[in-house]
Amino acid sequence: MQLSSLATQFVLEGRDHCEMAASGLLDLEKHSHDPDVVNGIFRSFHTLKGTSGIFPEYLSITTLTHAAESLMDLIRNGKVNIDSELTDLFLAVLDQVGLWLEHIEKSGALPVAADNESAGLLSALISKKEIAEGKQESSVAATVTETVVSNPLEEQLRDWLLQLEPASKASLLSALDSADKSFTAFCYTPVSDSFFFGDDPVSLVHTVEELLLLEVSKVLEVQFDLDYDPFVCNLRFMAVAAADIETVREIFGYVEDQISLLALTPQLFIPESPPVIEETKIQTAPEKPENLQISSSQEQGVTAVDAGGKKNTYIRVDQEHINTLMDLVGEMIIAKNSLPYLVRRAASFYKAPDLADEIDMKHGTINYIVSGLQETAMQMRMLPVARAFERFPRLVRDISKKLDKKVRLIMTGEDTQADKDVIDMLGDPLIHLVRNSLDHGVETPSERLAAGKAEEAVITLRAFQDKSDIVVEVEDDGRGIDPERIRMKAVEKGIITSDSAASMNDEEAIQLIMAAGFSTNDVVTDLSGRGVGMDVVMNMVTSLGGSVRAFSTPGSGSRMRLTLPMSMAISKILIVCQNGCTYGIPADDVMESMINVHKSRVTTVNGYPGLEVRGELLPLYSLSVQLEMSGDRSIKPGFSAVVVKIKGEAVAIAVDSFQDISDVVVKPLAGMLQKHPYYNGSTILGDGSITFILNMQEVIKNANHP
Repeated sequence: MQLSSLATQFVLEGRDHCEMAASGLLDLEKHSHDPDVVNGIFRSFHTLKGTSGIFPEYLSITTLTHAAESLMDLIRNGKVNIDSELTDLFLAVLDQVGLWLEHIEKSGALPVAADNESAGLLSALISKKEIAEGKQESSVAATVTETVVSNPLEEQLRDWLLQLEPASKASLLSALDSADKSFTAFCYTPVSDSFFFGDDPVSLVHTVEELLLLEVSKVLEVQFDLDYDPFVCNLRFMAVAAADIETVREIFGYVEDQISLLALTPQLFIPESPPVIEETKIQTAPEKPENLQISSSQEQGVTAVDAGGKKNTYIRVDQEHINTLMDLVGEMIIAKNSLPYLVRRAASFYKAPDLADEIDMKHGTINYIVSGLQETAMQMRMLPVARAFERFPRLVRDISKKLDKKVRLIMTGEDTQADKDVIDMLGDPLIHLVRNSLDHGVETPSERLAAGKAEEAVITLRAFQDKSDIVVEVEDDGRGIDPERIRMKAVEKGIITSDSAASMNDEEAIQLIMAAGFSTNDVVTDLSGRGVGMDVVMNMVTSLGGSVRAFSTPGSGSRMRLTLPMSMAISKILIVCQNGCTYGIPADDVMESMINVHKSRVTTVNGYPGLEVRGELLPLYSLSVQLEMSGDRSIKPGFSAVVVKIKGEAVAIAVDSFQDISDVVVKPLAGMLQKHPYYNGSTILGDGSITFILNMQEVIKNANHP
């Protein structure tokens, strides 16, 4: 079922609010009763309730989030102290809403049994609220009452009553004296984007019966120019109604954070002397206008209006359109790369050097335009790695509680950016790595204390950019990896032979944890022990043209490093020729290239050839030998060489010749070559030929010397 644009927006924004609320709940466990965090969570629940209320068919979401919002409001007002049990309850609510949003996206509607699915959560929320309302006191409440807190809307309402015209005051005082009923004054300031929440402020105010006085004013002064946004609500309502305060409160129940109510009494028309307040108890005023209660996502729009009516410059674009744009850019790059080939053909085959020069000049112009378009398209697809990291605070919290371990998660480099496809595919490998750290790496509190460590373990998620690659590391300060135990388990499971195990150094042995079927757990649990996990990580990362490396110090901890290209779509390669075939070497691997290398610079050491480069002897490999090509594989006089960096070490590759470094569109391999370790993908060159892009680390790893 095709969702309407409004429902699609609700699903997208709903997910954002679920993530923000979940992140805030986890922060609360670290920072206790932080008012900013509590207010942020409350606003997320309030927005979920309000936006779902636009759709009658999503009543289950409205009901559940309203109950969560009401309980969070008690926490916000200091009547309840949030603890681990309440945090679990709120997180379960967000999980349920997240599942419903997925169901809406797929089917266009909530599950038929939605009310039954949320019945337990709804009952728990209502029960907690009723218990809390009966107590009225808590440790948080005691803390909050020590600080003088003022309600900006209430202050504005009191000021408005004091500044009423004498005739209006006299009329209201007369009504108070002559009537037996209650009167209520209220100040209602809708949020700026209330229309998008399904609110109709004017209609809502007019549902209040027997309005005796109503004044509508502007919140901010704005210019009515071409940039004016008519969908921004800029109104404030001041009114007095012949109704009791609870009746009015019920009418504004869905926007209770945007309204202030006062039971009308004659004393409200008499100015009071300002109270003497100790300086230490005055809270710093917020920077944004106090008369607006807005969420962080709404604040941008209000700030823009305040600065002169400028609109937000961000728009939502369907991912399919961006993918199409990227494909078209790729086709343009292929077409652009054909121009140098045409230059050579015009000069050599058609003997038209003037035409060749003209094509070459146009190539420079087109190259500049396409490069700019390519960079823009790439930036549109770039996302911060925080998108992949955001699930892990919750994951670490839940699993560490299950394993009865104390773990603190540190995340750094969340602003590091990579292509959306890389970010999306990064999540699953990281889940395996973090779960491994929690299950295998981190010790129990008693084990850590016995080892002289802090009771709380630390897992670090780290991301940074290395040239055109993104590097993500998962590090823990746990027990580390015992290479001897790895060798023993690998032999026991038939992954390697005893002779191979004996010949391995410790670093090579540690890499065996990524072999298929390897596990050090003797008992299968819901976390590990099945022999799958690290090999899945290896396969997924290598399929993206990346690499995985394990580092460990027994007793001190472990570190897993994932290295991935920032983009899988477009890459720079050095094109090399060997035995009549062309191959691509990733430009980031290339340190330098040489032509017409004299064989006198080749030296044999211990039976293996080496090439002297700038006074240093580098291992020399033949590309034809490494790829087991047919024909003559010997290194010919006047050969060309490419120096590449593999695992931090420089090695030389002998080739017949090489061409320029080019931007190419990388296409994943399929069929029999899909999992071949030597190839990262394929591309189409300017002359229309297809070439393979080499994974130099694997090519050198399986070294075959001539």
